[in-house]
Amino acid sequence: ETTKGVFTIDMHREWAPIGYDRFMQLVESDFFSDQILYRTIPGFLVQFGVAADPEVQSRWSDKRIKDDVQQNIPFTQGTVSFAGGGANSRSSHIFISLDPKGRNLGKALHERPFGRILDPLQQQMVGSFWSEYG
Repeated sequence: ETTKGVFTIDMHREWAPIGYDRFMQLVESDFFSDQILYRTIPGFLVQFGVAADPEVQSRWSDKRIKDDVQQNIPFTQGTVSFAGGGANSRSSHIFISLDPKGRNLGKALHERPFGRILDPLQQQMVGSFWSEYG
């Protein structure tokens, strides 16, 4: 749920079982409650994954997970994946790809999709999140 509305992720454990399991752990622990989207680049991606509570963030930020095996799942509008800084660097940062530049994602080892926002109106809403910094 966001201030602009709700979006639903169609989850696929078979695409990236390690990433899927971590995402579900984060959801079940309420990690995403009261978060902000801290990076929005129009036509490329929306990123989130820093807990509103610094103590909660510290519990997850050093718990890195291994990369999933490449499944050649295309990054289309609304594809959801972990962000990272290289091999085996995923922890809690998530991004949602946007068209058209988001289709170039998936080349880095840590970029393995585990879900997708299927509803075109929800994709449009996510793509409209505020991207200006003051």
